[in-house]
Amino acid sequence: MAIEELITPLLTTVLVSITGYYAGVTHKTLKIMQQQSEAITRPYLTINVFAEPHGVLYYLRIANTGRTGASNVPLTLDRDFYQLGQKHMPNLLEASVFQQPIERLCCNFGRRWLVT
Repeated sequence: MAIEELITPLLTTVLVSITGYYAGVTHKTLKIMQQQSEAITRPYLTINVFAEPHGVLYYLRIANTGRTGASNVPLTLDRDFYQLGQKHMPNLLEASVFQQPIERLCCNFGRRWLVT
């Protein structure tokens, strides 16, 4: 076999290898782009506890700061939480928001939609 006869199969093998490499890189890039797209458009829930100045009450603010609505959001507490710390007062753990999931929590379009 002459060298001229080996050049075509050798170059074909090199080109197939390069094409395979680029196909793998493109596949990885598409996966990363899909993950980033999902992260941008998913709901992000934030929960804040705050008090008004000179007040004795604390408030629980739940906001969806993502770009899409959240659905069936369950809220739980890991211990009893009595109003004003008095056991004869209502227990926050028994409030409806902790008994069943929030059916739909809208997304943030410049304003915050809250369940308080």
